[in-house]
Amino acid sequence: MENKEREVSSRWLNRSIKRAKTVLGDLKQSEDILAKAGAKIEAQKSRLKDFKSDLELLREFVADWVRGRYRRVPAQTIFIAFGALIYFLNPFDMVTDFLPVWGFLDDATLIALAIKGIRNDLEEYKVWKKHSTN
Repeated sequence: MENKEREVSSRWLNRSIKRAKTVLGDLKQSEDILAKAGAKIEAQKSRLKDFKSDLELLREFVADWVRGRYRRVPAQTIFIAFGALIYFLNPFDMVTDFLPVWGFLDDATLIALAIKGIRNDLEEYKVWKKHSTN
């Protein structure tokens, strides 16, 4: 991705992160967003393909943090993960979701950018999740 595209994507992600910081203070609103993200992931699973597992991981990661089950992570990581989910839910983001291919590509690009930034924390979470469910 070129620097200009990354800058635009970062700007949109930063807007969603700002909203995430506000919403995370409200358990009911956080749970509502998590439920909507889960429903959208499920509804679009055929379109999401490989991208679906990344979105599900982000949703589970934030859900476990919101519910107090997993807190061994910097706050900024949660803000980025939740901001990415909020962006995914927004039909009027950088490229509107009503444009069939382009609306999906911008979501995929931004989610990939977010995941790249928090990859190490997500890997630690996956290890914790594996051991906590056994």
